[in-house]
Amino acid sequence: LAAGAVSSQAMAASVLGGNAVVASDGNVIAKFISQAAGYDNELYLDSPSNSLGRIFHNHLNSPGDTVDLGFFTAGTELIFRLYVVNTGQNFYTGPGSRNPDGIPHAIVNDSFAPGETSVGFEDLYGGGDRDYDDTVFSFTNVKARVVPLPAAAWMGMTLLGGLGVIGRARSRKS
Repeated sequence: LAAGAVSSQAMAASVLGGNAVVASDGNVIAKFISQAAGYDNELYLDSPSNSLGRIFHNHLNSPGDTVDLGFFTAGTELIFRLYVVNTGQNFYTGPGSRNPDGIPHAIVNDSFAPGETSVGFEDLYGGGDRDYDDTVFSFTNVKARVVPLPAAAWMGMTLLGGLGVIGRARSRKS
């Protein structure tokens, strides 16, 4: 049952705290989509190592601006960082454990547009209003991937599920 839950999540179009993964060998093109932030935000590609520097600035770039991020092999996780100039905070794609407040700050949507995957960021510590539209970008040749739970979490979920079944069986006997 747990494995079935994972496979259905892997098919999800929008993944809060999901990874941005290169779909096939080739170049990845970044496009600035929109921003609804009062703060100044800058987008960087933190991993894999590169010499790109700032990719976009939400108040200096215009919707539709593009940058070729270069060639990547299929399966490479691209970790993007949103630097909030006004607060000095950094927020990352992927799980909340990468962020200073432990909360996911990016949603990855691979049904954004044909051939494009969007990444929308929340730029306030503590999660802000959690609308993930403070700064939005799209990428070609990228897909969303669910962050796998650590083995200990799966074991804990399995144990709790088993205890629930035992508890229901005992209550029926009473």
